[in-house]
Amino acid sequence: MVVGTARRTQGGKNLINPLGLLYIEPTRQKASEPLEDVYTYIMSQAMNEAKAAGRTGGLLADGTFRPGISFRGFHVCKCGEMSEPRDYQLANGEVTNSLAVHYLMWHRDEVPHSERERVLTLEAALKSTPK
Repeated sequence: MVVGTARRTQGGKNLINPLGLLYIEPTRQKASEPLEDVYTYIMSQAMNEAKAAGRTGGLLADGTFRPGISFRGFHVCKCGEMSEPRDYQLANGEVTNSLAVHYLMWHRDEVPHSERERVLTLEAALKSTPK
């Protein structure tokens, strides 16, 4: 559980911070099998590119991204998966957390449609990112 963040429910899905991408808090255990598809592929590519470019830091309460900072704690998913103490700024400027791929792969039924649509917008930004 993350303490002190904005909480909004959307279509039965619990977003703990609507300013970031895939800041959700699953309420059920993970699926029995991982779901690997276009969403997990795009998010994996976006996270790998952000790590390689050194765009790690923290999403502040006002929605701004502060490069280079780490948080003192971590988030533990309902299934026990632990996050890293940092966020990632993706090629399109969106900020996500280290559990983004995990949520798409193991908790897809709890990821709001609007968040999945945001993931798809990353593809164009990845294609335009210099290698």
